[in-house]
Amino acid sequence: MFPSRSTIEKMILEILVELGEKGKIIDIYQRLSKKSSLSESELLEKVPSGENRWKNNVRWARANLINKGLMEKRREYGVWEISQKGISYYQERILKER
Repeated sequence: MFPSRSTIEKMILEILVELGEKGKIIDIYQRLSKKSSLSESELLEKVPSGENRWKNNVRWARANLINKGLMEKRREYGVWEISQKGISYYQERILKER
């Protein structure tokens, strides 16, 4: 079962913090796939348009984080970066939930 979008958002922020505030997209997807505990068939599932369902969910989560100001818009091709607001959010909200 796919994690909720808010869970994916939290995982993205956590991974970016672990990677030193930014990381290559391919590395982030690999870490997200491991953290999500999705099966191989779930990771390969397609939406009716033919797009990969997992990657689609991750991209929407990233767009939400950018809209909330928790991630930077693309500064460097192929790299995602957490914003200062995102670091504060992670430290003040996500870490305290554990």
